[in-house]
Amino acid sequence: MLARQFAHVIMNKRNQMKHDHLAAE
Repeated sequence: MLARQFAHVIMNKRNQMKHDHLAAE
């Protein structure tokens, strides 16, 4: 259960970075 939450957080961070990258361009 904890690992699942951890993976979710990582995915959210990844999406956020991707979003920021798109916004920067």
